[in-house]
Amino acid sequence: MSDENVELAGWGIRLVAVILDVALVPLTLVIGYVIWWLIVIGRAQTPGKQIVGIQAINAHRGEPLGWGMMFVREFLVKGILFAVLYVFSIGIMFMVDNLWPLWDQKKQALHDKLVGTQIAYVRR
Repeated sequence: MSDENVELAGWGIRLVAVILDVALVPLTLVIGYVIWWLIVIGRAQTPGKQIVGIQAINAHRGEPLGWGMMFVREFLVKGILFAVLYVFSIGIMFMVDNLWPLWDQKKQALHDKLVGTQIAYVRR
């Protein structure tokens, strides 16, 4: 079936389309994760915490964190401050921070101590 009005796509433009498809998959996943993260952060949970049924609480009052404090904890402290420390310590700080609850009496990571939070099971 050949039509004079149809221009067939060549190999080069098809390659560009494949490259774009490959690039868009992770981008789409990241955008979806960010949207999910923004929705559940208001419940004092990250997506992982939501799946396993735990949430961040105020260490002094025992109440779930609000959106603002959860944003400070997850984005500013863990996402920016601790990420810089992780890079400069070649990942050692990441391990220390995440292993800290193993020997801490209140089961707090270092970032929890910094912002005054703990992680607890969601009350049903």
